[in-house]
Amino acid sequence: MARKSVILKELPKLVGEGIIKQDAADAIRAYYEKKDVPQSSMLLIAFGVMGAVLVGGGIILLLAHNWDDLSRVLRTVLSLTPLAVAQSLCGYALVKRNESIAWREATAAFIVLSIGTAIALISQTYNIYGNLGRFLLTWSLLALPVFYIMNASFSAVLYLIGIASWTGYQAFDMDYPYLFWPLCAAAAPYFFYMYKNFNQTIRFQLLTWATLIFFYISIEFLLMPWRTYLHGSWFSLPGYSLLAYGAYYSLIFLIGRGRHYDDKSLFSNPFLVIGSLAIPVMVLIYTFESSWKHIEEFSHTSIAQFSVPIWMSTVMVAMLLAAALALLIIRIRQKQYTVIPMGIGFLVASAGYALLNAGISVDLNLVLFNLYLLFIGVFTVVQGVRESRLVVINFGMLILASQIISRFFDSNLSFVLRGIIFIIFGIGFLLVNILIVKKRKSI
Repeated sequence: MARKSVILKELPKLVGEGIIKQDAADAIRAYYEKKDVPQSSMLLIAFGVMGAVLVGGGIILLLAHNWDDLSRVLRTVLSLTPLAVAQSLCGYALVKRNESIAWREATAAFIVLSIGTAIALISQTYNIYGNLGRFLLTWSLLALPVFYIMNASFSAVLYLIGIASWTGYQAFDMDYPYLFWPLCAAAAPYFFYMYKNFNQTIRFQLLTWATLIFFYISIEFLLMPWRTYLHGSWFSLPGYSLLAYGAYYSLIFLIGRGRHYDDKSLFSNPFLVIGSLAIPVMVLIYTFESSWKHIEEFSHTSIAQFSVPIWMSTVMVAMLLAAALALLIIRIRQKQYTVIPMGIGFLVASAGYALLNAGISVDLNLVLFNLYLLFIGVFTVVQGVRESRLVVINFGMLILASQIISRFFDSNLSFVLRGIIFIIFGIGFLLVNILIVKKRKSI
């Protein structure tokens, strides 16, 4: 660690004297940051970020106490002081502690929180007109340069939280968030930079998890301007949520099944984890008649009341479907046939959407989705047995168990019969696990 610190400190001097070029210095810095971060360093980063968040929250609480009793000038000074301190600390981190990830992450988080505090307090002090949506958008835009300058992934996560919050506010206000995609595009170069240079680091992995969750939440918000309040419930434009999420989950699952993820841990492959969990859950939801009745009832509602052109959501859904289909074809051409059961989730969702809009009985969709969920569960169990992987076997049996339990609550079977089937299924779980353990010991 000492040698690494010395080398990184000497890089600016070597570049300044023309001994090495800036590209070479960046490559050396990236090489050292790619190396596994020691546990102690990770603790420093975690505690540093937590400390910055707590300090920011504490400052807000202190300023809130007797705030109205202070003069306007004093309130202005107090509002801007945390931001000035945060900027000074960021400058120190860049100049003196640039090799320290903990310093960069903590100071970047501090300045992002200070920006929000300053905006809110100055607006309140001078009675500047605005709403929550404008506040969130302004805060996010001002936070955008921070993670570029500081190379701090946690501040990028805060940026995503800000954009998701703004998108949600716009959606609940029935106003389409037109700036959503430009705001995502503004952060894309940093994400590409992290993938290219630091894809083995835990910082990039956490950023990937946050990004996938961000899009999961945002897709619903992007569809919400197409929603209407009908009979006490919210309804999306007929089947668009089914199509969008079916395509999104299939897409990230297929990404997670790429060859370069073969030797990665589950934590290092959020695409596979989220996709594998989300697809069965989505299919299970649509094995209930109520899910289809909601869509069917709303499909007869006039869309003239919507203030946003329908093509905005249509283009998004079409692009997700096209991307999922293209990647599925690529995986099949690579002879990765085991991706098919989960990977065709978007095709099943599209079939259900087509059947519903064709006016065919909902019962056919219930049969389709129940059979598909059964297929996923059985295939997962068989695959786990072939590979002698208990985790995969138990996951497949969990899928089957969830389907059986759901049908119990969705049917008129007696409690005695339900209890007997539960016992049989539990014994099956135990027997399969015992057999696999014995098979492993015999090898």
